[in-house]
Amino acid sequence: MIQHAIERLAVRLDAGADPEVRAGADAYLKHVIPHRGVKRPGVTAVVRQWLAEDLHEAEPSQLREIGFALLRQPYSEDKYAGAMVLERVIAAGALGWREGLDLLADVFDDGCVQEWATCDTVCGRVCAPLITQGGMECARAVASWRDASNVWRKRAAAVSFVGFARKGESSLPGLTALVLQTAGALLPSPERFINLGVGWVLRELGNNEPDAVLAFVESRLADFNAEGLRYALEKRDPALRKELSAKRTALTRRRRST
Repeated sequence: MIQHAIERLAVRLDAGADPEVRAGADAYLKHVIPHRGVKRPGVTAVVRQWLAEDLHEAEPSQLREIGFALLRQPYSEDKYAGAMVLERVIAAGALGWREGLDLLADVFDDGCVQEWATCDTVCGRVCAPLITQGGMECARAVASWRDASNVWRKRAAAVSFVGFARKGESSLPGLTALVLQTAGALLPSPERFINLGVGWVLRELGNNEPDAVLAFVESRLADFNAEGLRYALEKRDPALRKELSAKRTALTRRRRST
């Protein structure tokens, strides 16, 4: 049943595929992941119709298996569909956060997430709902992915909190301390997309906790790359952005010369 459902989805997606969209998406993500050629709104519409027409009698346990199986498919659109299915499964209370995180860790570590688009989709549609379900205990478990060897699971340790950071402490008591602790552990990484993930979550958290975030950024300037710092300071005063960018450059040069 599971394989048949996945094949039926592939037929539906391919029916709406556009070669130009496929070529553009492949080039944008530097051919790291193949695309069928369906834009995100189109994928969303196809998945909703597929669920309603082909899987309306499926048990939650079957949907859970289908969701994780889709995350392991090669195409970007299929992975996005998998995240949509799992979001629905979590909302129905059919996937506990502990099991969900264990299964997701395997998906990352098995190399089924190889670029930022899939990583961030999983963070927003799967990790974030699991954190909402499990509260701070789950949040700490996701944050512990900062110690993973997989680059994209490390990024997820930061990006999974972007939605919560936009709302501040009221969305998850203890959020600020956890995000700053996680960012501090991740920043020494030279990996571009880990640095950008840290910058993104700090930018959003800075709307609600500006002083705490600014103090953190100033204390770790030399550990940011230029892009990550730009992300973290994007919503700050232009003069401050310029000042801290210059300080980072000076600190980086000094570090390299010693």
